[in-house]
Amino acid sequence: MFAEDSSKAFFHLLQNDKDQIEAEVGEPMIWKELPDKIASRIVLYRQCDPSNEADRSSQHEWLKNKLELLDKTFRARIKEINLDEWSPDEAVD
Repeated sequence: MFAEDSSKAFFHLLQNDKDQIEAEVGEPMIWKELPDKIASRIVLYRQCDPSNEADRSSQHEWLKNKLELLDKTFRARIKEINLDEWSPDEAVD
C-alpha cells in the first residue's frame, strides 16, 4: 500500500506505460482511477465458475501464472517510479 498522497501518482505514472504493461501481461487490463477514493485499481479478470471443482486446478494454475507475471511486470517499474515526474494537472482519463 502506498501513502494516500502518492497512490494516484503511482497509478498515473504506471498508466503512462499501459500499452507496454498490457503487452507484457499478454492481455488488456481494466484501469480504474477511482477519483473519489484514495486507491486506484489495475484489474485482470478471468471468466470462470469458482464452484466448478473440475476446473479448479486450471483456475489455480491461471492465478499462479498471472500473479507471477504481474509481479515481474510491476515490481521493477514501481521501484523506479519518481513521484516528482507527475502532477495532478497531468491526469489521464
